[in-house]
Amino acid sequence: MEIVVSLVVVAVLVYVVVDAVRSFVHATGTLWQKLLAVGRHSATILWARFTVAVAALADGAVWVADFLGSPQVAGAMQAHLDPRTVAAVMVAVAVVSELARRRTLSKG
Repeated sequence: MEIVVSLVVVAVLVYVVVDAVRSFVHATGTLWQKLLAVGRHSATILWARFTVAVAALADGAVWVADFLGSPQVAGAMQAHLDPRTVAAVMVAVAVVSELARRRTLSKG
């Protein structure tokens, strides 16, 4: 189950990063206008994508600590808060938020 969660987090992160970079590069205007373009001109979607990035960083930090053989770092992080669980919850919240916002954007 742990591998499945990590793969889902990586897949969502790759999609978000590629789409965000593409949107930011093609957007014109001020920094805020470019950031809104990353969120498809919705602050809600921009926030959801930020949440996905934070979740992926939390999951990735534990993975890197394990990979580098630093059980102290991974153990300290896991003792205070289980990063994989937090990452999975944050990704789920972000995906549901974005899908809900896209639904309302398509109606109006």
